[in-house]
Amino acid sequence: MSRSLRLLLLLPALMLAACVTTPEAPDAVHRPDADAERRATPTPVCSDIGSPAFVICQFYSRYITLHPRGLPDDATARVLQPFLSSSLLTLLNDASERADEFSGRILFSGGDVMPDAFSVLNVRTFRGPEGSSWALVSIQLEDGERRQRWIDEAVVRQGPDGYRIEEFVLRPADRNGGPPNTLRRQLGDGGL
Repeated sequence: MSRSLRLLLLLPALMLAACVTTPEAPDAVHRPDADAERRATPTPVCSDIGSPAFVICQFYSRYITLHPRGLPDDATARVLQPFLSSSLLTLLNDASERADEFSGRILFSGGDVMPDAFSVLNVRTFRGPEGSSWALVSIQLEDGERRQRWIDEAVVRQGPDGYRIEEFVLRPADRNGGPPNTLRRQLGDGGL
């Protein structure tokens, strides 16, 4: 596909990344293509710009719109970059040398299919070493066409530029008592 055609196709996603969205209430499933009137009503869980949930809502609104498979290409990475920690971005970049290994896989979701909707279920905040602020955010993801739902979690950390996603804990977890399935483990880092 020519570079100009790819840029033309990614223009709507980049325009979406430039604006701040206000996803739906936590008890409602967020569909990025839902009618504008419902999206126009801010809700506490996703409208607080300084909250961990806001970062998750922003990330998944773009992720679901882009439907990336495998490692993000350059344009997709630029759209998702503001929501990911520098260490996670470095791992994604380092993994690009093994791009064939990840081809066609859904990396940012534990489901077997690409989600088309999400909702933030729970946000648990805690203090880390040296007073750093962290949160574990539970996200329900859904593929409405196949009527599948699953719950993933994201670990976010507050830094000088606000909250950023440090890790994705993906479902299903290892049913044999092993370590959880995480994005970092998939990328070869072993997890947080």
